[in-house]
Amino acid sequence: MELRDTFIPAPPRRRRKRKSVASSSTPPVGPLEVVAVQNVSFDGTSGACDVVMNTTAEYPLSDASGADPGKWAARFDDIRYVGSAVETVAYNVLRVTFGSGAPDGGDDVLGYTNAPSDISDSAGRQLGAFEDFPI
Repeated sequence: MELRDTFIPAPPRRRRKRKSVASSSTPPVGPLEVVAVQNVSFDGTSGACDVVMNTTAEYPLSDASGADPGKWAARFDDIRYVGSAVETVAYNVLRVTFGSGAPDGGDDVLGYTNAPSDISDSAGRQLGAFEDFPI
């Protein structure tokens, strides 16, 4: 028997299972808070603004469509406004719409009364009451 006519099969290939990678995202630490107010627009009788929270894409804001907009208030150009609608527009942004403008002197500020809070993120953090957040 000649060596060149002998066929030696290669050992079978074994596939290795990939190790699953655990999510590196840990839930946010600390309370749910407002970090900025953007796209501010008020006209004397109504207005709106985008409220930016300290959430992450992995732990986004919960749907705010059932939230009580009356818990939101803003003062802008010496007029006090009361919230009329709240909606989640991004993982970390709520759009608050205001109506019922009435004279009220002071700085341009945003406030939220939370008794109890109806704004939360998927990590279970709830927005606490605040006053006088600069707009």
